[in-house]
Amino acid sequence: MADGPVPYRTLWIHSTIPTNIPTSTESSKLIRTITMQIFTIVAVLAAAASAASVSRQPGPVNCSTCNLDGSGRACHPSAACTLNGGAGAPNKAYCTCPSGFKANPREVGADPAAQWRLNWAGHESQVFVRWETACTTPCNDATCSEISINRNPQCFA
Repeated sequence: MADGPVPYRTLWIHSTIPTNIPTSTESSKLIRTITMQIFTIVAVLAAAASAASVSRQPGPVNCSTCNLDGSGRACHPSAACTLNGGAGAPNKAYCTCPSGFKANPREVGADPAAQWRLNWAGHESQVFVRWETACTTPCNDATCSEISINRNPQCFA
């Protein structure tokens, strides 16, 4: 073997260097284009998620009733079992939060059956809850508008 440099290795190294390396201007354009595409995708996904959450209203749910005599389905001490005679349902009683209060969202989550309002003239801001649910959280406003109105006709009949 020879002790000197081997010319074919040098030739091989030089032949593998790409000749189409982008210039700094081309690299900047490429990075900007990719960034804008990613931003556009993220913006579209965020807008779609936002629209879905804003337009999504819980569907009709069954209204949990309570027993006026306190047996069985009893309300939490922070709620009262109230006869719902004014809404066309004279034989149904619901656990009712005090005015301006609702169930704690951390305890009931987003379950529309846990708390609701009824389209009952004069009581639109009244929050009704599933039996044994505490009403200890103040509403965001005087009408408790953050709680959805339950439009299930069974709640009125």
